[in-house]
Amino acid sequence: MGLFRRRGGIYLRSSALASLLMVALYFFTGGILGNSEDDSSARQAPSAELSAPGSITSGSVAGKTIVIDPGHGGGNPGTVGIGPEPEKDIVLDIAYNVKAMLEQAGARVVMTRTGDYDPGLAASTGQLTARARTANATGADVFISIHANWNDNPRVRGVETYHYTNSGQGLARYLQRDVVAQTGFSDLGVKYGNFYVLRNTNMPAALVEVGFLSNKQEAALLASPQYKEKVARGIYYGLERYFAETAGR
Repeated sequence: MGLFRRRGGIYLRSSALASLLMVALYFFTGGILGNSEDDSSARQAPSAELSAPGSITSGSVAGKTIVIDPGHGGGNPGTVGIGPEPEKDIVLDIAYNVKAMLEQAGARVVMTRTGDYDPGLAASTGQLTARARTANATGADVFISIHANWNDNPRVRGVETYHYTNSGQGLARYLQRDVVAQTGFSDLGVKYGNFYVLRNTNMPAALVEVGFLSNKQEAALLASPQYKEKVARGIYYGLERYFAETAGR
């Protein structure tokens, strides 16, 4: 799910001279030519004003209500990649890790599913409707949906985070930066995403794609307890910094 954004200069194949000129221009402008595949539906937000990754004010989540949404479940496995675990199991484990960290820091955590089931069945609605309704009914401060990615190109790898609203964009930037910092995965940026759970929740909401199950290395890492914990810690740190640095805005 999501678009891969290739980083680097713009390459002209017509002549060696043209290529050299473009490379020179790229370095002269500090790389502002940037992403050759960028478009209005996949924009990376600037992050210059964010504090350093992992530099957090512990305790800022205390008293906050946070909805964690592990994607898919039940008969919907999500992405079934080349690793040993499907998306639905990976993201549920990550969600439980995030929950434990947040609760230890004093937050109230609500999960849209707590096991391998379709959260829409009990509510007699679709999965996505049930997830959004759960978030809205809790009066949550933020909503975080956790997913794993897929691309037909097995070399594509990295983390990307989606938002639908402006308030969600701010949240997404904190999550993206700290998940990348904790995992060491490539930073594919913060992007606009027209996803149901982002459109239909009433609080700042973000959807984190924690890695590509179509990539052999990332699929193996995301199946390991150590990397699930790293992803979770990135989400937790991002939330701590988000609440610490946006309080009163």
